Amino acid sequence: MRSVSYYSFNDKRKNGLGNCSISLDSSPLIVNCAGRLVSSKAFITNNTEGRLDYYLMYILSGELVVRLQEGEITATSGDSIIFPPSFNYYYKHLANKEPISYLWVHFTGSAAKQYLCDLGLDELPAIRHSKSNALAELHFERMFEIYSEDDSLRPHALSAVLLETLVELARSWKSDNNEKSLSRSLAYINNRYTEKIKLCDLAALESLSPSRYHVVFKEKMGIPPSEYIIELRLRHASGLLSSTDMPIGEISGLVGYDDQRFFCRIFKKKLGMSPSKYRGIQK
Repeated sequence: MRSVSYYSFNDKRKNGLGNCSISLDSSPLIVNCAGRLVSSKAFITNNTEGRLDYYLMYILSGELVVRLQEGEITATSGDSIIFPPSFNYYYKHLANKEPISYLWVHFTGSAAKQYLCDLGLDELPAIRHSKSNALAELHFERMFEIYSEDDSLRPHALSAVLLETLVELARSWKSDNNEKSLSRSLAYINNRYTEKIKLCDLAALESLSPSRYHVVFKEKMGIPPSEYIIELRLRHASGLLSSTDMPIGEISGLVGYDDQRFFCRIFKKKLGMSPSKYRGIQK
């Protein structure tokens, strides 16, 4: 397998990272360029200005370290990455890792944003972790074949295959996402709910962005992560109130609330009565 690249346009005013960086609205979906990169050497790509179009990458093998708002995340086989227009994208392949290979396509169009939104791929930039998708890989190869054909309908054929690619990646991601148990982050919460827990740390345990983790957690558990933590704390506090004579201030601290007044307010809000009244009823 070797590196290849194909271009729908050749903007001679630009070169390097800016080559074929075009934003158009003449059609709903337009493929600007596509290709495959295969490299055994270490490299860093840092496009500080970003591109005018969308940038989709699909990892075939190896590891690629990608920098997003939440920090550096490692993408591996089966993972897809989408950068929005004008985003400073940064990624690197390390010298001590196995060779990297990935498929890529840059696209634009008047309906590109809406397509991504409809497919649930509008949270950008993002890495979407999933298993390898042979059908999506075949769609990329079909795009390469279309570029090799001398056909006046090429732009339409490319846009059709790109849409199939996006649909397949969305299906794959949603399927894997539905199977996600959140076991690692739930275990972390259950063991440390009396401590300060950051959403970004929980998301990292499940290889999701913080915003996506929040959505997935709510879908799985019925409540947001913050509410889940509060319920665990109050359940612990209720047990201590009913089974011990421990001062309320001490119980507050043990379940993760340094401010006793705040603890009492949230206890009453959730259980409909103050901690002291709850204790009196239980006794």
